[in-house]
Amino acid sequence: MTAPELNALGSLLQDLADWLAKYPTQHDLDKNTLPLFEKAFGKVQKIAGALKDQAVEIAIPDAKATVEKLQDATKEAAAAVKSVENLTQGLAIAGALADLGAALLHPTPGAVITELNNLVQAVQKVAAPPVAAPGSK
Repeated sequence: MTAPELNALGSLLQDLADWLAKYPTQHDLDKNTLPLFEKAFGKVQKIAGALKDQAVEIAIPDAKATVEKLQDATKEAAAAVKSVENLTQGLAIAGALADLGAALLHPTPGAVITELNNLVQAVQKVAAPPVAAPGSK
């Protein structure tokens, strides 16, 4: 499972644990039933926490790799913008940087990765040697 899937499952189980915690206060349970609810709450609470912890453990290496990619791409983009002579390419890089910044403000894994890839492509277009027109030497 992915980190977001584990986190979502942990959240669902946490919701169930919250319900289990509230139920005895809203209902008159006998002395034999109350310990069963408390035991169930403890088990569900424990697994919810474990799932969320596992999601974080999976996400941390991914996040570090993404941060490194972001830093590298931003440095390359800044250098490319300063050296670009083609206004269209410069605007494409600036736009890609702005889109990446917007994705980082409201991050979803897909959006950040997509905008990072768009930035890398914009920088690579600037760095690529010009393509000769067909028929020219």
